[in-house]
Amino acid sequence: MPTLLASTPKISPHSVAKSGRVLYAFSSFYLPFYGCGLDFLFNNYDIFGCVSAAIYFIDELVEARSPTASIQRHLRVLSQYLGEKMEYDHAIYRLFDDARRYYRFEAKILQRHDAYSLADLLDITARRSFDFRLMHRCLLQLSARACDDDVFAWFRAFEIRMEIEDDLQSFMEDSLAGTFNVLSLAKSRCPVEASRIISNYLRSIDEELEARSRALSKAQQSRCRYVLKKYREIVKEIPVPE
Repeated sequence: MPTLLASTPKISPHSVAKSGRVLYAFSSFYLPFYGCGLDFLFNNYDIFGCVSAAIYFIDELVEARSPTASIQRHLRVLSQYLGEKMEYDHAIYRLFDDARRYYRFEAKILQRHDAYSLADLLDITARRSFDFRLMHRCLLQLSARACDDDVFAWFRAFEIRMEIEDDLQSFMEDSLAGTFNVLSLAKSRCPVEASRIISNYLRSIDEELEARSRALSKAQQSRCRYVLKKYREIVKEIPVPE
């Protein structure tokens, strides 16, 4: 008889469907970097599938204007779930702190679109990919690998670029829905300069990726180049809309 966990994160059919995008990216970029095959994802699907779907479910709650207390409660359940599955270290704690900050920020802007500065927006954008970062930490623990802070920092910059480019592709849709989109929100604060600001931010991310790759070993640099090449095969670069 299966063991029941004390904490069971909530998901929905829609969140399961959307989580497929995250799992596809995870299996296309992170697994190859560490030399893990799809069997690794299959053998640990309960964790990776749960994390990705549960976070998308919380996104749904935020966009539905659910009370902040409900959002935070679902985050705590996901946190407890991971604590029952693996070592809940300080790095994972910090990622859940990023998640709490992001959801508070998103809830605030859904209620009042002028309740942030451009600096606030860029800061929260840098914290936004906590789902990939949680899964990255889980991958390291489950494969008994030590965390290389330089590699994690490179992936952090890569994740920021992924998030921004995803926002560029859904710019019109998100603008109409009033959901989080870094370009749409930048235009709300700086209508004339927003596109230039986001273009410059992307350029700075590219410079960071290049600089951080130089701190890695030759083998790691080669794997980073593979990740970027694979990413561009999947996601074609688009200009920042004016």
